Amino acid sequence: MSNSEVAPILYCSKCGSPTSAYAQFCNNCGTPLPAASTIAFAPVYARNYGGFWMRFLAYVIDAVVVGILCSPVVIFALGGALPRIIADASQNREPDPAMVFAMMGRFLTMQLLVQVIAWIYEAYMLSSDRQATVGKIALGLKVTDVNGRRISFARATGRHFAKILSGMVMMIGFIMAAFTERKQALHDILASTIVVKA
Repeated sequence: MSNSEVAPILYCSKCGSPTSAYAQFCNNCGTPLPAASTIAFAPVYARNYGGFWMRFLAYVIDAVVVGILCSPVVIFALGGALPRIIADASQNREPDPAMVFAMMGRFLTMQLLVQVIAWIYEAYMLSSDRQATVGKIALGLKVTDVNGRRISFARATGRHFAKILSGMVMMIGFIMAAFTERKQALHDILASTIVVKA
């Protein structure tokens, strides 16, 4: 195979170090590597990593998509009681405590359902044949493991919830994608994934 067709370097799934595709163990941490005969080599262009701003725009698109998917839940949870609360507030009437507690219960249920929808959407799309959410598809990106292979639903789930850590301390985990060698955010490092140009 020519160099223009294949990338003969693997990246360790544990530590991310580059290793010969024909090595049995990672040179850095000793993790066993898949046999060369089982590897579908990724094209060289698969190492063109998705940059910070492309990923940010994809995130904005996905936020809109998730918002549309969640809109029936929001309407159902808030639609009935919200007009009455607004009417009471505009006339300076004390709200009915029972209605307030019911509203709080609906709001918490809505938040839980929104989080479940966002999780299922991202994990399903990233583990599908497209390997990308709608936002990433629009920007020509996809998510793979460090060897360029499709990730499982379980790994996509772990990556999704690792974003909680990425969002802590002034979103520094997300900002890391602008400075790390392979444009990995903190949740990518934790899930051993990379975002590449499809």
